[in-house]
Amino acid sequence: MKTGTNARARGIQKVVGTSCRARLSGTIGLIILGLADSHGHQAQAGDLTLKPTQFLQISPDLSVDGKEATNVTGAACADVDGNRMSCLLVGDEVKYARSFSLSDQHLIPGRQLYLLPKRNQTGEKFDETDAEGVAFYKGAYFLAGSHSLNKGSQKQQSRYFIYRVAIDGSTGQVADFGTKDTASSQVEKNANFEKILAADPKLGPHMAQIPDDGGVNIEGIAISGDALCRVSRPLAGWSSRHSLDTASSRLRRPQRWADALPG
Repeated sequence: MKTGTNARARGIQKVVGTSCRARLSGTIGLIILGLADSHGHQAQAGDLTLKPTQFLQISPDLSVDGKEATNVTGAACADVDGNRMSCLLVGDEVKYARSFSLSDQHLIPGRQLYLLPKRNQTGEKFDETDAEGVAFYKGAYFLAGSHSLNKGSQKQQSRYFIYRVAIDGSTGQVADFGTKDTASSQVEKNANFEKILAADPKLGPHMAQIPDDGGVNIEGIAISGDALCRVSRPLAGWSSRHSLDTASSRLRRPQRWADALPG
């Protein structure tokens, strides 16, 4: 994504099954497509022509040197009682999400929300999150890593997390943004979703392949009711849903994930 004048996101084709017909909303050209017709027939990626519904000016610019400006992968906003209280922008080349606000035709970047600490539990440096999707549901943002190998066929721990970021119920904002060394205290994460993908008969055989060779690569998520819906490449035209309870393996035991959310 280029910043400055006429900022736009790179074209992303997403196909969402009828059971997960969420509004993948589109800021900065994040064109979100809930692609199913009135008869419940699923659209195919090859049938689509993606066009931005509008262009947004971005000021101040996102980081170009840090690869943030050219690697935006998703955005979501917190809607509390019909009011947009906060928004998050995610990318696949950084360790943080970015808060932002919207005003007329302008997107205004805010603070960085650190999802990962500088180092993991063994003292090794974390790589980028490779975040590919974000959604808001019942008082929290949910983000997903790509759950894919990198281009060098290496498995990086940082790519295999699902995150939950709670917001303040009264302000709709994130209270703690963390630092470059420490993740926000409001970020919960786990790596249990990898096991679910590996056990899936359609996706499991592709877990050990890089995305360019047909490997699994999550490209977006949405939440519909009690279901976490995700879209994976390269299986264009196919998506699936998992209960939040199953997908998280109970972030907050013993309650179901959805039941544990505030609000």
